[in-house]
Amino acid sequence: MGGRAVVCALDKVESRPVGWLWNGRIPMGKLTLLAGDPGLGKSFITLDLAARVSTGVLPSAGSEGGDGGAGDVVILSAEDDPADTIRPRLERMHADLRRVTCVTGMYFEQLPDTHRVHMVKLDRDLRAVAQVIESLDKPRLVVVDPISAYMGERDSHNNAEVRSLLGELARLAAHYNVAVVCVTHLNKGGQGQKAVYRAMGSLAFTAAARVVLLVAKHPDNPSKRVVVPIKSNIGREATGLVYTINDGRLEWLVEPVPFEADALENGDAAEQADALGEAVEWLGAALAGGPRRARDLVGEAEADGISPRTLRRAKRRLGVVSRKERGGGSTPWVWTLGDHEREEAWEDERELEQGQGDQGGPH
Repeated sequence: MGGRAVVCALDKVESRPVGWLWNGRIPMGKLTLLAGDPGLGKSFITLDLAARVSTGVLPSAGSEGGDGGAGDVVILSAEDDPADTIRPRLERMHADLRRVTCVTGMYFEQLPDTHRVHMVKLDRDLRAVAQVIESLDKPRLVVVDPISAYMGERDSHNNAEVRSLLGELARLAAHYNVAVVCVTHLNKGGQGQKAVYRAMGSLAFTAAARVVLLVAKHPDNPSKRVVVPIKSNIGREATGLVYTINDGRLEWLVEPVPFEADALENGDAAEQADALGEAVEWLGAALAGGPRRARDLVGEAEADGISPRTLRRAKRRLGVVSRKERGGGSTPWVWTLGDHEREEAWEDERELEQGQGDQGGPH
């Protein structure tokens, strides 16, 4: 049976910015993947988000909030019971329980075992989940924990099957403009690999998600955990965050995270933290006398053993601002110490990555 292509002329498409449930971390209308080993509190993170969405107060540690306003949450949890785990935890987190809905299974009148509740399978039941979302007053967040439990007949190690299902889930997210957060574990044999390859199952999981966040142990403090970005396809990567879990509640801490996902997975976090500290000190001294051309700073930093990526992270840490010298066009970019909040949202993503001097290069 032949189908008909759905097309759109781009001159008729209205541009719009990406909306955020949590700025830089969880986008509205798209998929986010939260990956980590068991026992690190991934479910606590999703329930903390659910509680905050239900009351309209998102974390402020290291980040602004998102689009604001209390909203409704849908939770699919294959590992935690609503009565003895999810509700008690949400109560401790002061959630508005009226705004949180758990989808615990599927009931089919036409099947012979009419009194049995069946496991939700997203390849079969996505329309039913959509109906739940549609019934809510202001849906904002959908949690699937873990995504592997809801694949149904789709093989979680088959790229094509994973992409097909997550594509349908992404369309649901876009249609209802809800943030969909899927939880996944890490594979057991991948220690030492790049973090992007460690999500359990097919690489299509991390490829399909617009944002992927890693949950890991804090390398310097066993009582703390960190959330760091693995990738973000729709904006600059947010900084990492630190949290603890005390008395059934998650607490976000205001402290720097001087390491990245790959360093955490490769055991290089301490070395990376030292490198960032040195880069911050170097850049602060280099800018102490006033604005400097970015091209000169990049060259001097590399000569002193500081990579462009580390220099960019030091720039963010110090709140260094990028500005064009007067004249515009191909005039050089300069860096100066200033208020990070005034910096243009994409400046630090364009710089240091194009590598062509002042003509579209690092600025």
